[in-house]
Amino acid sequence: MSFEDLRRRAAVVREVALEVVLIHRGAVRDRCDKSKWHTEQGPLSVTGPKFMNWERGEGGGGAIDLVMHLADVDFRTAVAWLEQQLGVCHLAVGQATTRYHCSRKKPTVPEGYHTLRLPVRDDRMLVLEHGRPMVFGKERNKGIRLHGHQPEVVTIGENGITEDDILVHDETDPLIAFMLAHIYWPEFPVPVGIIRRISRPTHDELLSNQIEQAIAGRGKGDLAKLLASGETWTVEGDGS
Repeated sequence: MSFEDLRRRAAVVREVALEVVLIHRGAVRDRCDKSKWHTEQGPLSVTGPKFMNWERGEGGGGAIDLVMHLADVDFRTAVAWLEQQLGVCHLAVGQATTRYHCSRKKPTVPEGYHTLRLPVRDDRMLVLEHGRPMVFGKERNKGIRLHGHQPEVVTIGENGITEDDILVHDETDPLIAFMLAHIYWPEFPVPVGIIRRISRPTHDELLSNQIEQAIAGRGKGDLAKLLASGETWTVEGDGS
C-alpha cells in the first residue's frame, strides 16, 4: 500500500463516529454521564470527535486515533481494522470524493468478536409506536412493563406474563416520555422513535393571532391618524 493510498483511505475512515467504534469494541455508555464510556482501556470521555482517557492521561481525535488507543495498534492497522470490521469502503483512484469503491463483499469478523449484527440490534432496540405495546427482541417476546412505578424488562410467556401486561406507548404522556429518557442499555433496550409529541402553535400562528386580537379590540389601524395624534405643532414662516 502506497503512502498516497493509505492517506486517501485514512481520510474516509477517520470520519466514522466515535460512538460507532466504541460499540463495535464492546464499550458501554455510562448510565449517568452520556459522554462517558467504559472501555477495555478504562473510562473515556467523548466530546464530538475528541476523546480523553483521564486515567492514562491520553487522548486524541477521530476514529483512527480511538482504534489505536483501544486496540494498542499502529496507524496502518487501525485503518485496516475500520475498513474490515465496520464495513467502511476506501476511495477508488480517480473517483469523486462522494463516491466509494469497496474491494470486498463482506467484512471479516474474528471469532468471538461482538458486533451489532441484526439479531443483536433487535434485542437492544425498542422501536416505539404510538398506541402499541413496548415489545422488542428478535422473537418479539420481550417487553417493558411497570412494576409499581419502575420499568422492568420481562419475557412474554414466562411467569404468566402476556402482552396485556406490557406498557403501551403514548406519545402524549409526559410521564412515559420521562421514563423512556431515563432507561439505558444494557439494562434496557435503546428506545427509538417519537418519545414525546406536543401540539403547539408555530411562531407565525402566534404572531397572526396577536395581530387579529389587536384589530378586534382596537379596530383597524390608521397610520395618518396615528401620526397626527398626541402633541403636534405647526411650523410657520418662509424658513429664512
